[in-house]
Amino acid sequence: MKQKKLFLLSLLLFSFIIRLIFFTIFLKNNPCQLQFDSKHYHELALNIANNKGVTNIDGTPHFYRLPGYSFFLALFYKLFNASVYKTILAQIALASFIPILVFFLARVLFPTQIAIATLASIIAVIHPGFIIYSGLVMSETLFVFLFLLFLIFFFRYTLAKAHDTPGTHTHYRKARTKHNNTHILILAGLTLGALTLVRPVGQFILLLSCCITLFMPINFRTNFAHKIWNTIKYNAKHILLFIISWLIPVSLWLVRNYLLTGYIFFVSFTGPHLLNHVAIRLAQENNNLTYQEAREHVYQERDHAIAQQEKERAKKSSKKLSFLSHLEERFIEQTIAIKHMKQNIVTTGKLFVSNILKSIFALYSSELLFIDSGGQLPHYKDKRTILSRIKRFLFPSVKNKGVIFVIYWEIMLFLLLLLGFFCIFVDTCLMLRQAPLLTIIQSVLFIGLLIGLSAACGYARFRLPVEPLIIILACSFWTHVLSLIKRPVS
Repeated sequence: MKQKKLFLLSLLLFSFIIRLIFFTIFLKNNPCQLQFDSKHYHELALNIANNKGVTNIDGTPHFYRLPGYSFFLALFYKLFNASVYKTILAQIALASFIPILVFFLARVLFPTQIAIATLASIIAVIHPGFIIYSGLVMSETLFVFLFLLFLIFFFRYTLAKAHDTPGTHTHYRKARTKHNNTHILILAGLTLGALTLVRPVGQFILLLSCCITLFMPINFRTNFAHKIWNTIKYNAKHILLFIISWLIPVSLWLVRNYLLTGYIFFVSFTGPHLLNHVAIRLAQENNNLTYQEAREHVYQERDHAIAQQEKERAKKSSKKLSFLSHLEERFIEQTIAIKHMKQNIVTTGKLFVSNILKSIFALYSSELLFIDSGGQLPHYKDKRTILSRIKRFLFPSVKNKGVIFVIYWEIMLFLLLLLGFFCIFVDTCLMLRQAPLLTIIQSVLFIGLLIGLSAACGYARFRLPVEPLIIILACSFWTHVLSLIKRPVS
């Protein structure tokens, strides 16, 4: 126990030191610190900190993004007199706990194999993705922190229930005793509700979690038909409790939006997101246009649809449009994007697959290239080949030569993790060794869900929340390989 505490304390200390040094070298003088998404979070946080509520600069209610991360920023803006630098230091301190949470998650997934937790937590300390985003005004660190807490609680509940069932793998039964885990499920629901207010994907995680919980086996010593019915009833009650727990933090935001607009929704961000990242790209491909031509075409379509709706409203009522028109415009953008998706299913499918592959294989170091270039993004109009994209990282043109070291370090680590994850997946499918099937299935489902949600727009940072699961599963393979190497030859 004393060694474990010393190890975890060392993790925390080294995590903070490494992130602080990295921030000082690469991110302290970031010219893009408060641009794009960061600007939205920052401006909203300033209004919250100044007691103006969840409002835009012009005083109108804010609907564009979720308020969770901005509330996090506002807390430290209050404490540090709106100092972005000191707030980032506080975020770095929070990020330093991520390797510790990775350790505890690995202990839940593989309770009898402490070597996996040890290796996974060490990798989390030096993982470029966790290091880079800890020093940016972006929601990734807070979301990953909350998502790890949720996974720890949720897996503790589901795996404990499964391990109480006769016939389950002995890998876990040694480390589990029968007990009521209802309170753990409530904690999972509350944590999921909190992370839903940081990024609008919590409702999808909720749906997947409910499906997993519904089919969890429970040990009822009755006949088969009775057992199925009792299992469904038992799990349904727990699912209801889970949903209620999730709703406790989420309902405040949904009720606020309903009272202000008459609609129940999380964000108005979906419309512009789909318009810019899906509709324009599809218009470009389907109509053989340049990116700029496609953008003008889609926005003209949008403006025409808005004008038509305003004319129809003017005929029915003489009242002027209120701020609700902002939300209605976002709905129109969403409708236009869906229309373009339906226009050519094959092209849409190709775009979605392309974006998912970007999320899987893109490097977190691309954020450093973006910052080093002063905020210059690769243009969609460029017909970049896979080879040209690889060369961008293998032979980068950068001002800060330290970026090259980070890129090559990430590539080597990423290949090892990818190989380990692939091998444990193949091992499980082919049953080459006794692998914890339930653990791997649930982990892969969460990984697939969050990466699949990046179909509209592919970036490495969309993979970051499930990176701990990838690391842990990869480490389960590599520790097995190391144990075979160390095993004495008989």
